[in-house]
Order: sequence, then C-alpha cells, then structure tokens
Amino acid sequence: MHANYLGIDFGTSNCTAGRLDATGQPELLHLSEASPYLSSALYLPWPDDFDAEDEEQKKPSLAQLLRQPDRALLGQSAHDRYSADPLGGVFIRSPKSMLGSRLTPLQTQLYQQVCSLMLTHIHRRADQSAGHSNPQQAEFAVIGRPIHFQGIDGNDGDARAEALLRTAAAQAGFREVQFAYEPVAAAVEYERTLAKDQLVLVVDIGGGTSD
Repeated sequence: MHANYLGIDFGTSNCTAGRLDATGQPELLHLSEASPYLSSALYLPWPDDFDAEDEEQKKPSLAQLLRQPDRALLGQSAHDRYSADPLGGVFIRSPKSMLGSRLTPLQTQLYQQVCSLMLTHIHRRADQSAGHSNPQQAEFAVIGRPIHFQGIDGNDGDARAEALLRTAAAQAGFREVQFAYEPVAAAVEYERTLAKDQLVLVVDIGGGTSD
C-alpha cells in the first residue's frame, strides 16, 4: 500500500485511522488527545446570540449550523459539552447507523455534511499525528464498511450509504476512496500473524451491525 493511503474505520461508536510508517509497518494514529479513538459524536452549539429559553425565537436549522463547521465539537469533547449544556446546541451520535435508511434528499444532504465534517477532522488529525514518521499528506482513503448497513433495503441501502460516504470523503479532501469489508479486513490482519494455515470464524460485533 502506498504511503499516502489512510485506512479509516468509520465506526458507529468510534472511529480510528491508520497508515504505513516509513518502514512500511501499519500504525494507528491519534485522532484525539493521546488516543487513537474518536467517539462518533458531534455537537453543534447554537449561535452566540441565540437564547434557547426564548420560545418566540426561531431555532437555527441543522443545515444552518453545519455551515459553521469551525464551531463544531467532535468526539469526547462533543459528549462533554452535551453533558454540561444539553440545551445549548444539537448533539448527533452514531451518524453511520442512519446511512442505509430511507433518507429524504434533505436528510441525505445533512448526513453527508455530518460525515464530511467528521472525515475532514479525521483526515487533518491523522496527517498531524503521522507527521513525525511520514510528512506526506494522505490523498487516498480505504474506508471500512459492514457487509450490510443498518436498514431494510438490502443492497440498495448499502449502495446509498456507500455513495454518501464516498462523496463525504471527497469533500474531506481525499482524491480517491476505496471500501473494504470490515470482517474481511479483520481476517487479513489475523492472517498476518499466522505461521501455519488455520480455519477460523471471523465475527465482527460492531456498535450498529454484526457480520
């Protein structure tokens, strides 16, 4: 795999990212302070001039809040802010769990923006984390996906979810995006440790789906 590929586990509960170091060995990158894990959560605070207790004041729409991505809090910071001020904004958790659902065009656009915001953060933090061993910016992404996303539409829902993630990743600055089935990726990683053939059952029990 080329050095400027970034492998991303865009999980229902948590996200991780990894790439090859200068010696060609895979390494997990820090997506939050001193941790390779980023909780799949987003908090969008209301504008400074908005009073949540004023019943006559119209709440900004989610679309309006997403137009100010620099104000967004992600990961544990989103959880902390929501716990401290649950009425101070919009809290979104586990967006991946909705991607295979029957979304309206507006909902599709909003979830695409949410995923793009998260993938942009992952891209930026991964590049910063890898700077000590590989200063080259990641241009290509391999994103893990379940065999089937949550939803009742089967392959059609899977295709919609993958297309949404592909567009979101492009918006996050990746020139090319590929997908890998999560249980297959786990099997390949386990195979790297074997000295002889084994017949194994790989079970991926995730926060939203199991394969």
